Amino acid sequence: MERGHLSQNKSQLQNFLENKNAVDDYLVDFKSEVHLRLQSLYQGFCALKKEGFAVQCIEPRGAIYLTLQFDLVGMKTEAGNQLNTNQEVASYLLDKAKLAIVPFTAFGADQNNSWYRLSVGTCKTDGIPEVFSLLRSALSALK
Repeated sequence: MERGHLSQNKSQLQNFLENKNAVDDYLVDFKSEVHLRLQSLYQGFCALKKEGFAVQCIEPRGAIYLTLQFDLVGMKTEAGNQLNTNQEVASYLLDKAKLAIVPFTAFGADQNNSWYRLSVGTCKTDGIPEVFSLLRSALSALK
């Protein structure tokens, strides 16, 4: 039965991909949604910077990524743990703000680099305000 289900899905996908208008409509909607996410996140990070948090964001130029700086190495969490590496910063933000970022060190940058990449490919636009609420709280908790 599962094989029949897979064949049906494959047939539906093939029919969709052969329908140029349907693919074009999907791509227009997808690109519009990605642009909205990028702009919403960019504006949110700019607002955090204006509020005095150690955050910078480069204006998006397309694609599905934002380039961010979190200058947090050396800061201490509420529990008194010092963030000693960019990976510890990324883990802290994932744990406290539910924000998944990749340190540029993963791409070969120097270990002292405080820049990160954020993909907007899977985030939900309606979830962005909650991310910034959690992020603001996580950043405020650092000393």
